[in-house]
Amino acid sequence: MSVGSLAQEFKGLGVSEVLGEYVMTHRELMREVRVIKNLGSGVAGVASLVTYRGQRACMKTGHACGAPNLLQEAEILLKVAGAGGAPRLYAVCRDEPVLIMEYIEGQTFLEFCSGASFTDREYVKADIMRKLKELHSAGFVHNDVHEANVIVCGTPGHYSARLIDLGYAREATEPQVRLDRIRAGMIGSYL
Repeated sequence: MSVGSLAQEFKGLGVSEVLGEYVMTHRELMREVRVIKNLGSGVAGVASLVTYRGQRACMKTGHACGAPNLLQEAEILLKVAGAGGAPRLYAVCRDEPVLIMEYIEGQTFLEFCSGASFTDREYVKADIMRKLKELHSAGFVHNDVHEANVIVCGTPGHYSARLIDLGYAREATEPQVRLDRIRAGMIGSYL
């Protein structure tokens, strides 16, 4: 799929009223972004560390199949308002599948576990459960909890877990919520 047809598909999805003031054109957005480095890629797109309006941020650029998920993720980030340590939404592009959100400094839970003490790992696991409960209390289910979607921040004795990548998250009342997906992701993991 060409970039032009991807942009047409994204425009066709329509940006919801919920996102209002967060919506910018691609030209406006890219005037305010400087890419620092690639953070990784997944099914929905590519994540990059950028500067946005003078601060470090995470930019997600969607693949053709990920465009609907990026708009949905933007709405969810706005609605959860940081619950579960989720990143805050800064901007969403109206004509290309691009999101700008808070960059969470830290290491993935998998990276953390490779060097952390048993006590620290257990503390962070409990904090992950607290953050999931916080997200659930806000009315959302993550649906993609695994070691790469938990960032551990802080220093020994002061660690905190933050949930990222809410692309598969859903309101808890939606029929697409699949608890078996969450459980399957925990098999064979540190979680």
